[in-house]
Amino acid sequence: MLLPRRRCICSADILGNNGVNTLTGGASGDTLLGFAGDDILYGRGGADDLRGMDGNDSLDGGSGDDYLDGAAGNDRLDGGTGNDLMSGGIGRDRDIVLDV
Repeated sequence: MLLPRRRCICSADILGNNGVNTLTGGASGDTLLGFAGDDILYGRGGADDLRGMDGNDSLDGGSGDDYLDGAAGNDRLDGGTGNDLMSGGIGRDRDIVLDV
């Protein structure tokens, strides 16, 4: 399955389900997909691709140049350090931008 950014979902990536998920990436770039539910996604190090999908999600990119997409819902997006691209999607979102 190809994502819009042309990142392939492979075995190193983490997929949630339609429940409430807490997903944590590793030191390298990860793709974390929360799907429906109020999810918490931690990218940690590397260039991560975090997608909360539906629900009121909390996404934290950590260090690295990350892509955060909250999609539908009232989301909290924290890019952390690095050059990040964030999209809250539909809903009332809270974006945190940190430049170091």
